[in-house]
Amino acid sequence: MKTPFAMLLVSTALAASGCVSLLPEPPPAPRFYPLEASTSVPAQGVVVDAVASVAPPTGPQVLMGDGIVWRSEGTLAYMGGAAWPGRAPDLLQAMLAQTITRQGRLSAGVRAGEGLRGDVEVRWDLIAFEIVEQDGSLEARFAAHVRIVQSRGRALLHSEIVDLSVPLQSRNGASAAAALARAAQEACARIAAMTADAAANLEPAAGER
Repeated sequence: MKTPFAMLLVSTALAASGCVSLLPEPPPAPRFYPLEASTSVPAQGVVVDAVASVAPPTGPQVLMGDGIVWRSEGTLAYMGGAAWPGRAPDLLQAMLAQTITRQGRLSAGVRAGEGLRGDVEVRWDLIAFEIVEQDGSLEARFAAHVRIVQSRGRALLHSEIVDLSVPLQSRNGASAAAALARAAQEACARIAAMTADAAANLEPAAGER
């Protein structure tokens, strides 16, 4: 019968010879996919001399990281081997601020905390930002409860739930990330338009009347 010391010697010799690995293999590094504003954001409507300040979205903890979320039959998981290059709330905040600016209906869209005070504030809560697999179909879903608030006086100007989906063509990270990015871009374009519409109805300050 081999003693524990003898077994340790055997294990050490096998490991040294390259026949056996005593440590688990590290998982492959994830591939990062962009989550950025669209360069083409046409919009129609009145142009307003106002600045919109965009807060980072809040939401369930599972949506607050850099993982690409996959929902299947009510179960949530992160997609292996694929991730965003940063936290989703930070990337979505930047996407919406850039979309507002590129639409051109407001003077600018800025991220809250950048030092420039906005005339209106965009506050939003993520409801869904995930791939949904159900009944054999795949789609990327973005949903958020959006509130537009007047910075002066904190009056609620508009409240709406934005909910849209984009079909997913393939079951892989590149397709999932592209569909989610497109859903987010379309949602941000819609939110930017509603922000401009709300800013058009701002009450002027007392000294401006």
